[in-house]
Order: sequence, then structure tokens, then C-alpha cells
Amino acid sequence: MKELKQSQHVIALIFLCVGLILIIVGQSDIEYWKIDFGRMLSNVGAFVAMVTVISWLHDNYTRSKMQSDLFETISGSKSLYESGMAEFFVDSKDINFKEIIKDSKDIQIMFSYNSRFLVDYENEIVELAKRGGTIYCTFLSQQSKTINLMKELGWDKSSMVANYNKIVRAIDIVNSARIDSINICFVEAMPKYGAVKADNLLFIIFNTSSNKRQAVPAIRIRPRTPLWDFFSADLERLRTEHLYNGK
Repeated sequence: MKELKQSQHVIALIFLCVGLILIIVGQSDIEYWKIDFGRMLSNVGAFVAMVTVISWLHDNYTRSKMQSDLFETISGSKSLYESGMAEFFVDSKDINFKEIIKDSKDIQIMFSYNSRFLVDYENEIVELAKRGGTIYCTFLSQQSKTINLMKELGWDKSSMVANYNKIVRAIDIVNSARIDSINICFVEAMPKYGAVKADNLLFIIFNTSSNKRQAVPAIRIRPRTPLWDFFSADLERLRTEHLYNGK
């Protein structure tokens, strides 16, 4: 590579010298058949010199920057792909889990106290259970230290109560239907994210660190990748370390 660059410099220098020589020669009064060959040679020399300089600048600065940017983009995309990120959603509410639930055998969800998934997809969840599927739902206990701390820091208490009431109603519906394959548990934990795992699909929903309401983004994770392994192991520990008894 170094020898190639040196050869390019030599070629550029030769062309530049040729251009300058033509400019100098063109200054002479050379005219035949009423054609000003001197001016012609001078113009050709100026063109050769200008093109040589522009080409040299492109090769040594512009192209190097483009190659550097391209390499950075490719490297970044490669590492991003290998991490397991498959799809990004600006707003997690844009994800429609209806068809996903219909095509799944097992579902596992985890949210701090957000009841939206249970409420929006109640019928699909019940139908999945009737087909023999298993559903594990994990929420923070309403009496957990985390919830109490969030209340002290200014989180909307009325919103929390309303969500927990909806979750309790969902539990009552499940209990009245005597569906044992729907398991809802309240735990003492510190969730850093929300999650919906359906067979070979895994969606991670981000949580805000402040109490300001805003659209929450989400990502879809591909199976058999580092991110899939990390989040799956974390969810599995929650599932196995706590009893799913709706308490």
C-alpha cells in the first residue's frame, strides 16, 4: 500500500511537470497555418496541471476521508448486526402484538406497572391460553420499595393506582375463567426495561429515568445473539425465582 501511494505521487509529479513545461513552451510565439500553437500548448499544459493537482488532492484528502467514513459505517453496521438488534421503533405503541400472539405458543412479558399489554390484548391472550399456550406476566409489586421510591420522587400516583387496578381486574378475569396457563406475578425487583418475548421474537421497551411522559422507543432482538442471550437470561431468572401466583 505504501509503495502504491509513492508510485501515485511520482505519476502526479510527472504529469504536473509535463503541464508546466507545456505552459512554458506555449509562451513562445509558435504559429503555423494561422494557428496559434503556443496558446494551444499553454492551455493544454494548464489543463493537465490543474487536473493533476485536483486529482492529487482528491486521492490524498477527499478519498481518504470517504474511505474512512465508509469503513466506520461498515464496521458500525457489522457490530450493530452482530449484537442482535433487528428493528427499531420510535414509539413502542406502534408495535401491534395481535398477530404475534396469534402465531405464538408461549408469551412472557415484564413491565413495571404498565397494564396496557394485558388490556389491549386480553382476548388474544385468553385465546392463546385456550390453545395450550403459556403466558407469564411479571409486574412490580405495588408495595415494592421501587414503587414507593418512584412515588416519593414525583411519579404520577393516580396513574400507578389506575394501572394496578386494571392488572387486578385482568387477574380476576383469569381466575374466573380458571385458566391455569396464564401466570401473573408481582415481584420485588428493579426493572430497567419492559419486555415482550414470544417464541423467537423479543421486544425490549425502554423506560424513562424521569417522571416526564413521552414516547418510549423499543427494539426487536434477533435470536441467538448476545442481546437475546442477555435479556432472555434476565427474564428467565425472574420467571424461575418467583412464584407466579397473582399475589
